[in-house]
Amino acid sequence: SERIAQEIVALANTAGGMIAFGVTDQLRIEGVDYPEDVQAELVRICREDIFPPLVPLLDVVAFDSGRRVVVLDVEGKRRPYR
Repeated sequence: SERIAQEIVALANTAGGMIAFGVTDQLRIEGVDYPEDVQAELVRICREDIFPPLVPLLDVVAFDSGRRVVVLDVEGKRRPYR
């Protein structure tokens, strides 16, 4: 979770962006097994591990194959974050 928090902070302190969980570095969609758990952990990281706390914008994208990807949209409105 520390590495994820660092990536979120980096995006929040710049122009923002999106992080897709369940997609490999080679852009292959593998999906996540428990998207609700991933969302809950991301909310926890944004509220507890980042200062000032971020309000996460989360979405689950479902594919015809049954795979699901969790997308976190990061907008830093109260910079700087740490």
